[in-house]
Amino acid sequence: MLRNRNRLIVFRSATPAAPNLPLTVRSAGRNEAPRGWEEPPRQKGFLELFWGLEGRGEFRVDDGWTSLEPGRIFIYRPGDTHHLRAVSDFWRYCWVTFDHADCVRWFDAFGLGGRLHQAGPCPETVFLEITAALREYTAEGERRAAHLAHALLLAASAKTSPSAPDSLPARARALMDRLFTDPAVGVTELAERLRVHRSTLFRRFAASHGLKPSTYLHNLRVQHGLALLRETGAPIHEVALASGFADANYFSRAIREATGLSPREFRNS
Repeated sequence: MLRNRNRLIVFRSATPAAPNLPLTVRSAGRNEAPRGWEEPPRQKGFLELFWGLEGRGEFRVDDGWTSLEPGRIFIYRPGDTHHLRAVSDFWRYCWVTFDHADCVRWFDAFGLGGRLHQAGPCPETVFLEITAALREYTAEGERRAAHLAHALLLAASAKTSPSAPDSLPARARALMDRLFTDPAVGVTELAERLRVHRSTLFRRFAASHGLKPSTYLHNLRVQHGLALLRETGAPIHEVALASGFADANYFSRAIREATGLSPREFRNS
C-alpha cells in the first residue's frame, strides 16, 4: 500500500491468493491532484476504471483529450497508453484496475464498452471497501474485493438515475404492467396509446431498460402464466388467455422455451 496526504493506492498480493476468481481486482485507490498534475504516458496491460468525484481531469485518447467530470467514468482497456492530467484547481477521483483475462468481456456485458459513460455519483465508500479488502492479502479479502467490484460495475452500468415517472420508457412500462393480460395489446397498440412512432418506442425503451418492449411484454406474460400454472388448476388454454396469450400453442412454446418443460410438466414438477 502507498499513501500520502493526497493519494491512496492499494495493490493485491503479487501472487493472488484466490487466482481462479472470474473477476479479479488488481489494485484500487483514490487520487487528489492540483491543476497541472499529470501522469505521463505509459502503456499498461490491465483495465482501469476512473470515476470522477470532484473537479475535472482529462485523459489522452488517440490525438485528443477526453474530459472526466463528477458522476462520469472513464475506462482504459488492456494495452492502452494511460495519460491523464488535472485541468481544474482540484481534481478528485476513485479508480480500480482489473487484470483477469475476461475483464473486457465483463465490462462489455455490463454495457460498459467504449471509454466515457455517465454513471451518477461516485460510490466512494465501495472503492474504499475494495482497498480494505485488498489490504488483507488473503483469499477471503480477494473474494470480497471481487464481490464489491461486481457491485461497482452494477452501479456504473445503471448510468443515470432511474427514468423519471413521466418519461416515455416509464410510461410504456407502466402501461404494459397494467395491460399485459390483454392479448390484443402489443407494441403497436402501446405506441398508439403513447402517441409515438413504434420505432421511437422500441429505441427509447431499449436504451433505458436494455431490452425491447416486446420482450418485456412477453416476459410479463410468461411469468404470469407460470404463476397460474403453479397456483391454479385451470385448463392450459384458460391460463394462456388469462396471461395475455391468444394462442394456447404459442403459450406452450413460450413456457417450454423458458423452463424446458411443457405447461403440464411444469405444473406437475
